[in-house]
Amino acid sequence: MDRVRDAMVVDPPQLDGSASAQEAGEAFDRSEVRAVFVSDDGRFLGVVTRKTLVREVVAAGRDPRGTMLREIV
Repeated sequence: MDRVRDAMVVDPPQLDGSASAQEAGEAFDRSEVRAVFVSDDGRFLGVVTRKTLVREVVAAGRDPRGTMLREIV
């Protein structure tokens, strides 16, 4: 029987709200990463997924290097 802990990402990536969408995209390079947690000064802002990046950055025609995560969560 599979257990939840077998599917868990032990240390999920966390980025500051000032990090770029490009940096979040690079975090998804690890196959087990499905989401990136975003915070500012220790305050949780939200979660960014691959779908978020596609919808809020790529499809919107925004520059991933110039788009901060706090703008899209």
